[in-house]
Amino acid sequence: MAEEKLKLEDLLGSVQKSEDGSRIDYVAIIGGGVMGQGIAHTISAAGLDVVIIEKDEEKIEKSKESLKASMEREIARWAMTQSEMKSILSRIKWTTDRNDIPECDLVIEAVDENYELKQKIFQELDAIAKPQTIFISNTSTLSLTKIAEVTNRKDRIIGMHFLNPVPKVPLVELIRALDTSDKTVEIIKKFAARIGKTPIEVYEYPGFITTRAIVPLLNEAMHIL
Repeated sequence: MAEEKLKLEDLLGSVQKSEDGSRIDYVAIIGGGVMGQGIAHTISAAGLDVVIIEKDEEKIEKSKESLKASMEREIARWAMTQSEMKSILSRIKWTTDRNDIPECDLVIEAVDENYELKQKIFQELDAIAKPQTIFISNTSTLSLTKIAEVTNRKDRIIGMHFLNPVPKVPLVELIRALDTSDKTVEIIKKFAARIGKTPIEVYEYPGFITTRAIVPLLNEAMHIL
């Protein structure tokens, strides 16, 4: 009887985790470019289901081919097996339909560095995602606070700046917007650890740390050239 009660409590605890947004099992990625592919690869490799949402079938086919080609290069270098590639790809769904969004526990935006585009996407997703769903932007330079202004979930907007190539670079910059809650930060820290990344909290200033540090280096390299 005591064992049955314990199982029931465990089950209820899992339901509660799902309802408060702390349990992440299904992730949507908006944009299937180089960064979107890398993020999907990384998350799927950690055992989570992923849906990549693109704007048309042509882009989907190009993204699929690009991701598969990238994995095949890893296989040729003995860094991955055929079975691992098959397993990772089996957990990635590709679509142009946003109907999966309400089922997702986390949404990651990985489109071009354009305020208007990002705000438009966040505003549209805000209307269809679960109220507790956290939105992440992979921006490397833009203000998360400004992007979050168009949503009704400012406390659940946060930045994760993944570095390319995403599956190989262990670091991810974690950017807290002005209204991002402590709870959101803790959930995303745990998520980062779950997918094998080391999250580094940075201030919301242009370029954060990595981009801000590399720009002077690039400028100096061009000057030398």
